[in-house]
Amino acid sequence: MRGFLCWELHLCDKGCPPCKRAKNLGNQGTRGFSVLSRNRKSGITVSMMSSRILIADDDPTIRMLLRRLVSNHPSWEVCGEVATGADAVEKAASLAPDLVILDLAMPAMNGLQAAREISKASPHTLMLLASVQEVSRQLAEAAREAGFRGAVTKSSGSEVVQGIEALFHSQTFFAINESLAI
Repeated sequence: MRGFLCWELHLCDKGCPPCKRAKNLGNQGTRGFSVLSRNRKSGITVSMMSSRILIADDDPTIRMLLRRLVSNHPSWEVCGEVATGADAVEKAASLAPDLVILDLAMPAMNGLQAAREISKASPHTLMLLASVQEVSRQLAEAAREAGFRGAVTKSSGSEVVQGIEALFHSQTFFAINESLAI
């Protein structure tokens, strides 16, 4: 007996969209998936895998801080880091991360432009926008249209972690600052 145990903890033989993705990728780089297999002596065994996160930010200090935040979580790992939006698109295609954290303002291609390209190539890849500016309703709407499932302020580490957790639990997370409403 073989199947996939996804975040929703269901054994999926036919394949809901995330489970189909896991099967198509050969169980590499899938969002918290485990492979179930029957062991003759002990029954079912479960092999847990880390969720893979790509960090895209032009500031090396911010990349280092984001790496620390991600690395402190036991089931997350950084699979790559890039400094431009164009490199983010390329690495997202080659590494197949489960989640991409994208800076809003990057050279060569900004985070919104990169997100549109990543969404076209891999619509199931989760994306979190990280910005130095507060998240306004207008920025949140532009982020949604580009394919982001969340937007946070980089200055708040706890907000970044909450955003990642929400996305991995099939929720959206837009940390909108209501005082910016016009």
